[in-house]
Amino acid sequence: MKTLPLSFLLIFLILFTSCEKEKKTDNTFTYQEHGVFIVNEGSYGSNNGSISFKQPHVNYVVSDLFKSINGVALGDVVQSMNIYNGKGYMVVNNSQKVEVVNMTDFHSAGTITGFLSPRYLLPVSVDKAYVSDWQSNQVKVVNLNTLTVTSTIDVGAGPEQMAISNNKVYVANIGGFGNDSTVSVIDISTNSVVKTITTGLNPNSIVTLQNGKVLVLCGGTTGPDYIGETADDVAGQLLVINTDLDIVEQTLIFPQSFHPLKLVQNKN
Repeated sequence: MKTLPLSFLLIFLILFTSCEKEKKTDNTFTYQEHGVFIVNEGSYGSNNGSISFKQPHVNYVVSDLFKSINGVALGDVVQSMNIYNGKGYMVVNNSQKVEVVNMTDFHSAGTITGFLSPRYLLPVSVDKAYVSDWQSNQVKVVNLNTLTVTSTIDVGAGPEQMAISNNKVYVANIGGFGNDSTVSVIDISTNSVVKTITTGLNPNSIVTLQNGKVLVLCGGTTGPDYIGETADDVAGQLLVINTDLDIVEQTLIFPQSFHPLKLVQNKN
């Protein structure tokens, strides 16, 4: 078997390493690059939340994309990010704002304020979005053209994730500092709650299926002792909501000590 000279291998390794380092230090960004945005919450009260950008298959990461492009920190507790119609919307919970960027280059396009504790943003039309505001027990209606809050909708305690189906938005009310067992149904055309659906304890995440039905994941609770796997646990549940009738048509109950979080749907 032939072997390569050690000197050749060393030269190849140096050239390969140099190319990789060049990729790492190139902080230019365009949305045309395929990659993954990672939401880094940061430490509460420290103003160090950030968005990272990672390209798969190559050794390229920007650890704080917003700051590297705009020169200022993103904020305190970055909760979530949504991309819609050429814009990126980053919900910054403890800074009580939503930062908006142009996805072509990640330069700032403005800031939306008027929240107490924003959690998630959901676009519902070309020029309108809903933002769940956890501490106020409201969903804020946002004009995406003017980047302002135009009205509020009272929902359950601690509104969290939202899903859209049949011109309605389904809001999982996680309970805030206590408990809740409801999903609020909002008519998008009127910005009003048209029904409240009873669910398992503390619904925390929600997705829309391809058939238009909505899946809701309820975490249950570890009980007043906050320990878990004790007699006062309430089991989590997975529910299917029929969005034509706005009723729970199917329920899966987990074992008593199971408290699932963060329901995610794959592309299929």
